[in-house]
Amino acid sequence: MTTPTHRPIAGQIIRSDTLPSRSPFAARPSGVAILAVAIVGLLLTSSMPSQAAAGGPFPPTVSQQVAQVLGGRHVDQAAKWPGGASRGLRDIFRDSVSAVPLVIAQDAIGSSVVVHVDRKTSTALLVTNHHVVESPFVNEKNGTRFVVLVFYESALAAAVFDRSRVAHCLTTPDASAWCSTLLGVTRAGVIVASDPSRDLALVVIQNVPESVRPLPSGTLDAVRSGDDVVVIGHPLGLLWSITTGIVSGIRSNYPMSASGAETTVVQTQTPINPGNSGGPLLTTDGQLIGVIFAARTVSATRQNLNTDVRVAAPGLNLAIGVNEVQGFISKRMSAPR
Repeated sequence: MTTPTHRPIAGQIIRSDTLPSRSPFAARPSGVAILAVAIVGLLLTSSMPSQAAAGGPFPPTVSQQVAQVLGGRHVDQAAKWPGGASRGLRDIFRDSVSAVPLVIAQDAIGSSVVVHVDRKTSTALLVTNHHVVESPFVNEKNGTRFVVLVFYESALAAAVFDRSRVAHCLTTPDASAWCSTLLGVTRAGVIVASDPSRDLALVVIQNVPESVRPLPSGTLDAVRSGDDVVVIGHPLGLLWSITTGIVSGIRSNYPMSASGAETTVVQTQTPINPGNSGGPLLTTDGQLIGVIFAARTVSATRQNLNTDVRVAAPGLNLAIGVNEVQGFISKRMSAPR
């Protein structure tokens, strides 16, 4: 007899020593506007290092961690390729990749999704998993919790990231074009809300890179088993990877944790790995229908031992439904501040 369960994709946290349109909530303009105003106020009073919030320089310990993660890796050039005559996967990747930044915490990395951009205030809202950001950097002066976000930039694809060069650039920026480009897509993201029971977190940045656009939102009512879907993220630190698959099912009242919290999830056999956590599950139209959070495992009793072992259940992967993501943000908007 086997007992199914799920594990966060970054439950195998990728540690640094083993290794970067319109709002989807346009139907809720008043709420987003309220939240945007509240976030601007929070950022202005958070004493977050202004340089880091705007793209550097960063504290040396933060720069070293980012350099540790990026060192030896490279950015794919696929988003520079022109699209075909008909819309395909290449177009989805090109149109969506700027909204899927790499998340770097103190001892983990993951993916995230840009869900709202306010050009007037130059701020953006991002959603990721709680377990991706539960080991954040902390501003020693005021306790502000933050992570580092690295956005896609094809100009960085010319060479593999050099660890010492990244650290130098983020700590003591020079006038080189490469350094300016890296700083132009690296931001400190303040964690403004988190829900461990549903494994969701809300992050905000200032000085949004010009290329960044939020992902358009889909609706689960239009999703059916067998629909083609796309995942973009950073599996095992392989920056901005795209995988494809199908919807295996929509599961309502899915038990998320020992707390008893239940939520709606999208089951998919799309390949995902540690590092995909917090990234988007997309339709073939590039619409957000879920946020990746877990892969299924089963507990299989060994024949000769009175113990259980955890084994992967291939093809059983889960994303938090977009309706739950919207509800999470709405709840945070209505909460007392």
